[in-house]
Amino acid sequence: MDDEQRGPVGAGSAILHLRCPVDVDPVIYGLLHGLVTDVTPVVQTVPPSVLVADVSGSIRFFDRDPAELGLMIRARAMALYGLPVAIGVGPTWSVAAMASRDAARSGLIAVGPAPEQVAAFLHHRPVGELYGIGRAQEQRLVQFGVHTIGLLAQLPEATVQRVLGGRAGRQLREVARGIDRRAVVPTELPHSTAAHHRFPLDTLSPRRSAPRCSRWRSSSATGCGPASRRPGRSR
Repeated sequence: MDDEQRGPVGAGSAILHLRCPVDVDPVIYGLLHGLVTDVTPVVQTVPPSVLVADVSGSIRFFDRDPAELGLMIRARAMALYGLPVAIGVGPTWSVAAMASRDAARSGLIAVGPAPEQVAAFLHHRPVGELYGIGRAQEQRLVQFGVHTIGLLAQLPEATVQRVLGGRAGRQLREVARGIDRRAVVPTELPHSTAAHHRFPLDTLSPRRSAPRCSRWRSSSATGCGPASRRPGRSR
C-alpha cells in the first residue's frame, strides 16, 4: 500500500509545535525546553523561538491526549514564566507547524490524525500558506491556476515536478497531501542557553527565577498574544 492510500506519513505520531514570541528571552526559552522535556524526552530545538516535541510515548503515561498535553504545557508556561506559547498539534511536523501559526490567538489548535481531518485542515487554504513553500514557488503555482493547497494535492506528481522542479515539487505535493517524512530528533539547547537553564537561581521560586514576558498579553492560560508578528513559514 503506498503513502497516498495509507494516509499521512507520521500519522502514528503526535507532534506538538510550540511557538514563543519571536523576541523571547533565551533564558525563558531554555526554561520552556526543560518544561517540555518533563513531558517527553523527544524535543527538538529550533532557535530562537520554536520547539517541536513528539508526545506519542507520553499519552499513556499521563493518560491525556496530545491536545490535553499541549494545554498542560501551555498553562504551566504561562503560570510559571508568564510566557504565552502558541501550540499546534498534528500527526506530522508540517501540519502541527501550520496549526501553531493559526493558534496565535486561541492558544492551541489540534488537527486529528485521520486523512479526512488533515485534508479538511489543509485543502481550503491558499497555496501560499503551505508549510515550506517559497514566494517564487507560490507565484509560479498561482500563474498555473493552482490557488489552493487542495488543488496542489490533486495534481499528478509529474505535473508538479515540471512546474516546480523534481525534488521541490515532490516534497511540496507531499506536504499538501499531509505527508511529512521527518522525525523529531532530540537536540540540546545552545550552550549559553543551556547554562542558564541548568542553574536558574535555585534559591528562588520558578516564578521569580526568570523575567516574565512583559511585551505580550498574559490574561489567561488559553489566551495568547497578538498575531501581528507572523512567524516564518519554514519553522
